[in-house]
Amino acid sequence: MTLSRLASLGIVLFSPVLAFGVATGMTTTTCILLTGLIVTIYTSIGGLKAVIWTDVVQFSLMLAGLIAILVKGTNDIGGVGEVLERNSRGGRIELFNFDFNPYLSNNIWTVVLGTSFVYTACYSIDQLAVQRSISLPSIRKAKRALYWVLFGMVLIHFLVIYFGMLIYANFYKCDPTKTKQISRIDEIVTLYVSEIFKSSQPGMLGLFVTCIFSASLSTLSSGLNAIAALIWEDWLKSLLPNIRTKWARFITKFISALTGLIVIGAAFLAMNIGTIFEASFILVGAPIGPLFGLFVLGVFFPFVDASGALFGLIFGQVISVWITLGASFNKIGKGVQLILPASTDDCDKLGFPNITEGTSFEQLKYSRIPNYSPNKLNALYHLSPLFVPVITFSATVLTGVLIGAIFERRAKSKIRPELHCKLVNIIYGVSGVKEKLLSNNEICRQDKNAKLSIELEFL
Repeated sequence: MTLSRLASLGIVLFSPVLAFGVATGMTTTTCILLTGLIVTIYTSIGGLKAVIWTDVVQFSLMLAGLIAILVKGTNDIGGVGEVLERNSRGGRIELFNFDFNPYLSNNIWTVVLGTSFVYTACYSIDQLAVQRSISLPSIRKAKRALYWVLFGMVLIHFLVIYFGMLIYANFYKCDPTKTKQISRIDEIVTLYVSEIFKSSQPGMLGLFVTCIFSASLSTLSSGLNAIAALIWEDWLKSLLPNIRTKWARFITKFISALTGLIVIGAAFLAMNIGTIFEASFILVGAPIGPLFGLFVLGVFFPFVDASGALFGLIFGQVISVWITLGASFNKIGKGVQLILPASTDDCDKLGFPNITEGTSFEQLKYSRIPNYSPNKLNALYHLSPLFVPVITFSATVLTGVLIGAIFERRAKSKIRPELHCKLVNIIYGVSGVKEKLLSNNEICRQDKNAKLSIELEFL
C-alpha cells in the first residue's frame, strides 16, 4: 500500500504544476520542487491539525472554482445543447464500443474492468479510505458514508467529463496543440480557463489555479500523514516500545518530511509517462492491483496460506514494476496515433495562419482510433493504462491460488472461519466450526481506538 500511495501522491503533486507553469511561466522542474517542499514543510511541522483545517478550506475553493468555470463556459458557447452538438459532430461521443482491445482505452471492456478494479481497491483497502471508515462508531454508519462517497464520486466524474466536453466545444475547430499554444495536452485546461476569463474576469485564472492546488495539497498532506502513521504504527513502534512521546512525535514528523522528498521524485517520474490520466492509472493502478489481489486471496480463498499470499504479492509487484518501467522508457512510436484527429479549420480566423496540419471538421464524425496490436515485449508495455491493474491483480491471485492448491492440505489446518463470510465457509466446508466472533460495533470501536492512538502521535 505504501508503494501505491507514494506513486499516487507523485501524480497528485505533478497535476497542479502544469497549470501553475502555464499561468506563471515557471518551468515544470521549479514548480515541482517549490510545491513539494511547501506541502512537505507545513505537513511535517503542523501535523494532523494542519491537514484538517487546510482540507476544509481547499475543498470549498475547489468546488467553487469548478462550478464557476462550468457555468461561464457553458454560457459562452450557447448552452448544454450546443456543447453536446459540437462533441457529437466532432466524433467525441462514442458510448457503445464493444470491440475488445486491451491496448485502447475507448472500449467498454477496458474501461469497465480497469475502473472497477481501481476504484473498488481504493475504497475497500486503501489506508486513507479505511481510516475514515473505522473512525465512525458503527458498521452501519461506515456503510452509509461509503454510499455518500459513491454518490459524490459519480457526481464529480460527470462534472469532469462534461468539463472535457466543454473544452473540446471551445477548441473544436482550432486544436491548440497544432498552433503550439501548449506543449502538452494536459495544459489545455489552463489554456481554456485563461481564454474564457481573460476579458471579463481576468482574476479567475488565479482562482482556477488555486482550485487545482487546493485539491492537490489536500490529498498530499493527508497522504503524507497517512504514510508516516503507517510506517510508525506497523514497523517502528514495535521496534521502539519504550521510546518517549517527544521522540516518537519527532520521528513521525521526520518520516513525513522524508516521504515528501520521495513524492517529489515520483512527480518527476510521472512527468515522463504520457498524460496525467495515463500516469495515474499506471503508477497507481499497477501497484494497487497486487494489494487488492492479496485481500481477495484472504477473503475468498481460505486454502491459500501465508506462503501463497506472499509469493502472489511479490510476483504481482514484480509485474507492476516491470510494466511501469517498460511503459516509461519504451513508449509508443510517434508514427502511431492512438487519439482522435482534430480540426484546424478556423485557426486562420483566430490569428494562427498557415496551420495546415489537421482534419476537416466535417470528417471528424466518422473518425475512429486505429486498431493497435504491438509485438514482443511491447504487447505488455503498451497495454492501456486502464488494463494494467487487471493484469497485476490477476497475476497476484493466480500465483497465490496455484501455490495454495499445491499446499492445500497443510493450509486447511490453519483456516480461521471467523475471518470469512458464511458463504465462503459453506463452499469450503468449514461452516460447522464455531468461534467466538466480535460484533461489528466492537470491531469498529477497537479500530477507532487504534486510529485515535495513531493520530495522537501527531498532535
